[in-house]
Amino acid sequence: MRFLFKLFNNRLTARVGHTTYPCKGILDNNFMLQSIRDNAQGIVSKILVSLIAFTFVIWGAESLFDFSTGSDAPAAVNGEEISMQELLQSAELQRRQVLINNPELDPVTLDVQAIQANTLEQLINEKVLLQYAQQSGMAISADAVNQMIVSSKDFQIDGKFDLQLFESLIANIGLTATNYKQTLVKNNLVNQMQQGVSASAFTLPEQANLVAALDGQTRSFEVLVLPFAKQYQATVIDDQAINEHFQNNADQYQSPEQMQVQYLVLDKQDFKSQVSVTEDQVQDIYEQEKSQHQSQEEREAAHILFNVDDAQGEAEALQLAQQAYEKLVSGVDFATVAAEFSQDSGTANDAGSLGAVLAGDFGGAFDETLFALQVGAYSAPVVTQFGVQIIKLEGMVDNSYPSYADQQASLRDSLQVQGAEALFVTASETMADIAFSSPDLQELADEMQLSIQTSDWFDRSGASEFGELAARVASAAFGDEVLVNGNNSEVIELASDQMMVLHMSSHKPAAAQALADVAQGIRVQLAQQQALADLQATAESYKQQLEDGADLSSVATDAGSSWHTYASAPRLSNEIGPLLSQAAFKLARPAAGKSVFGISTDFTGDVTVIRLHNVTDASTDDLAPEQRASLNGALSNMNGQADVIAFEATLNTMAEIERF
Repeated sequence: MRFLFKLFNNRLTARVGHTTYPCKGILDNNFMLQSIRDNAQGIVSKILVSLIAFTFVIWGAESLFDFSTGSDAPAAVNGEEISMQELLQSAELQRRQVLINNPELDPVTLDVQAIQANTLEQLINEKVLLQYAQQSGMAISADAVNQMIVSSKDFQIDGKFDLQLFESLIANIGLTATNYKQTLVKNNLVNQMQQGVSASAFTLPEQANLVAALDGQTRSFEVLVLPFAKQYQATVIDDQAINEHFQNNADQYQSPEQMQVQYLVLDKQDFKSQVSVTEDQVQDIYEQEKSQHQSQEEREAAHILFNVDDAQGEAEALQLAQQAYEKLVSGVDFATVAAEFSQDSGTANDAGSLGAVLAGDFGGAFDETLFALQVGAYSAPVVTQFGVQIIKLEGMVDNSYPSYADQQASLRDSLQVQGAEALFVTASETMADIAFSSPDLQELADEMQLSIQTSDWFDRSGASEFGELAARVASAAFGDEVLVNGNNSEVIELASDQMMVLHMSSHKPAAAQALADVAQGIRVQLAQQQALADLQATAESYKQQLEDGADLSSVATDAGSSWHTYASAPRLSNEIGPLLSQAAFKLARPAAGKSVFGISTDFTGDVTVIRLHNVTDASTDDLAPEQRASLNGALSNMNGQADVIAFEATLNTMAEIERF
């Protein structure tokens, strides 16, 4: 058995995305087996899968992991290792969280290595904090952990802890009860440590006043805009400048490496026509579904409810129900009586409607009464587990199962799809085997009766003809297995029902481009650079003239433009561009009666000369108590977060951290 595990460690690999990772025996059991099954090629691998499965059955999943004697820890903190199993489990949780938060994201496109690297750093920081917490005597008792679990609403049904729900939910994220409790302890200790540091932060009144004054500050200034478009039109770039730039930057003007591939696509839909479905099979599935459907009889129900509780006993409830019942008997419609008498606030104003009810939904006396009524009839007051009710049968839900003639075509198609799925899975495995062992696609095309197609030329940025999968196809094509070794690619999953294998057909290495092909692009690039540089130099010249005492109007005349005034402009304004606003508010406060000058370059390339002549701080005397409290809280929170970061950085500096 030890030999079996070492063979598994050394020879098998799991593929995630487009990258191959060695299986070290510490992956989640289901993921591990699935990875092996997905990549199994040839009889040896299939025998190995069977042996590993046998090991799981006889000795349990842990037996595979326990046989490993060496340490494969990716990191250690002060001599305490972070296990590879811990890393992979945490990284998998991170991956699942990303997919939950981004349901449109293709799992194959996730960079698993990046997730693992990020997770490792988080685990290191966590380990440093946990060690400090333990050295400080911090701990959480087992009873406290159990109380956290049983009091969590996530694990409750009708307000009570449900063990089965708890085990099911944590199993969905790959945890056992023990793992989950350990995670709770770690998270709570880390949170307590961070909150303790963060809560120690405070804000002085002077600090709050300063922030409030700056935040509400206004500035008055004028601007002179020098348009980029005008300068660009006046800029001339000669051929010599273009040639010099081309010669000095030859490495930038290379046609990209390109490839053309041949490929085969396996489509599940192609297998439907190969699936033969008999009339008996269709009839059998129809009868099965019909028999299951018939057990679900639905009725539209309504009620008038009278509560039985500490505030109202059963006798009082029955008395009120009798009054309502007598009104019904006198001819008052059910909806009116329900609105007047029913103590079920959720249905009283909706004619007492409970919607469609299945047998067993309410059970007991309610079901007995409802299912004994004729359509349109209502019951006398009846005591149920919900209180006292008057129950009405509004109607029967037409729940009859469609006829065989109506269902025949869809059932036949469903059976064909099921059969096609089985054939598709088998064909996918065959495709992988042949692609791995064949030097090209011909044997695969002949064996599976697929047509070899040829792509357009594409570079490493993506094969555009494959749409959203362009990058995935290009990644496989330019991988060493195809480009360097000349082999077929591994099976590429285009969709859940489509698989592809590709082989390099032609390859063009990167090559130098001719000057004639890039001259116009260089001309535009140099003209833009020169125009911006000239414009900024002109702005600097105007700024210097203004600082030396030049008249505003004379500078505007020389620029062929005019000054625009912004009076008492706030820091954030829809009328002022963000870069201009930042530049204006970065300028030093001018002395009384003086001006300060600056320059701002916009996203469009326009360069603006700024004259700032007045700064007015906001008054902090007008801050309401709740505003001041909110500001203090926000500043203290920011300070606390900064303290936590500094605290963790200090602990990390003091710790002995090894990454293997």
